[in-house]
Amino acid sequence: MKPVQGMKLWKRLYRLPILPPPSRGNKERPNNYARKKGPHESTTNKNKLTRHGRVGTCSKCKKGHNKTRCPNQGAPPPAKRPRGRPRKHQVESLEHGSSQAGSSQASQPRSSQGIFGFST
Repeated sequence: MKPVQGMKLWKRLYRLPILPPPSRGNKERPNNYARKKGPHESTTNKNKLTRHGRVGTCSKCKKGHNKTRCPNQGAPPPAKRPRGRPRKHQVESLEHGSSQAGSSQASQPRSSQGIFGFST
């Protein structure tokens, strides 16, 4: 085959032109044919129930209200322990039973023991 200069010199075949491929149908979002859920039905999990119609109970008096709105206030709740590992000076003061949590004792190691608790 020899090269041809431009489309005007191409051989004419007198056939139908090349057509685009047929359309494949709906290119939009598909319709949702699932049934409409009830007002208290979960849309994500079919096994999950809602809390509609339940009556809350107070943990103090076991009645139908919240703990914060309870008329029986009673004794204050016990103090919570601090979170995390206890500090070293708190542990030493509890072990020795002394009421003085002296900063000089807690900050400086004992003379018989080194920094890490090993005897020197």
